[in-house]
Amino acid sequence: MLFRSHVVVGLSGTALIARFQPAWLTPRWPVETGWAELRPWVESATPWALGFVDGVVGLWAASGLAPLLETPIAYLALIAVVVFASLLPDIDHQSSRINRLFGTSRGLFGWLMHRFFKIFVGPHRTVTHYGLTWLALSLIVWIGLPAIWSPGGPYAVAFSSGYGLHILADMLTERGVPVFGPVNKRSYTLVPDLLTFRTGSFWEYLTVGALTLIVIWVWGGGDVLQSLLA
Repeated sequence: MLFRSHVVVGLSGTALIARFQPAWLTPRWPVETGWAELRPWVESATPWALGFVDGVVGLWAASGLAPLLETPIAYLALIAVVVFASLLPDIDHQSSRINRLFGTSRGLFGWLMHRFFKIFVGPHRTVTHYGLTWLALSLIVWIGLPAIWSPGGPYAVAFSSGYGLHILADMLTERGVPVFGPVNKRSYTLVPDLLTFRTGSFWEYLTVGALTLIVIWVWGGGDVLQSLLA
């Protein structure tokens, strides 16, 4: 999938997970408190985005993935973690958006990174897309982050969700993913080949759009629509 699709899938999928969150992830403070402090800044700087951010804050306010740190920017950092993790598996692709964001696709450092992945990691959609890699990184973050930073639990879940959803999203494409590697390097898809699509195609956008609509509906969008039409 394209980077923008991975970002939308990561955020939408994490929001869907948050809708059915376990009790231990329930935040200890109201996210709206932080947003109330930050909102005037957003309103003055980018008033056109205010409605959208209001909606995002409302979503995360009800989410068990909301952060446990009482700062205005904390929940926005949580969203940043999801976005980062949603792009991270493509770090093995030299021209990927995450490499361009961090400047690792250019210059000597970019060349060294490219050689490192080519020699020690392999082609795109191999090691970084293994289910075993996702599991190992998730365990490291789940165990390590809360150990060094007490409010780290929700961020660890957000990281694991974003990374795992990237792999699942790529399993909807024609190329598939060797999710059972390195034991089995055959590429698998989540759906029959007839229902897979090419990266960047119309069907990719349609699938991502459908997922977004499902999440909105699950979070009460259907009730809002019915009330508007009533």
